[in-house]
Amino acid sequence: MNRKLDIDAQALIREVARYLAAVDVFRQERCEPTWLPELAPSGDAGPLTQRRPSARRAPRASRG
Repeated sequence: MNRKLDIDAQALIREVARYLAAVDVFRQERCEPTWLPELAPSGDAGPLTQRRPSARRAPRASRG
């Protein structure tokens, strides 16, 4: 299982930038993103992609 990955570095950088921008939006809304552990498919040591990130709202400060 030593196959070479064909990775488009520029596309990966763009994806990371979009991801970080989305995290910034969550944080601006006082909603800290949290992530759940991912489960590998049974009997496979391949990519862990079964779960998606979730977000939990932080308590808002009272306005007044």
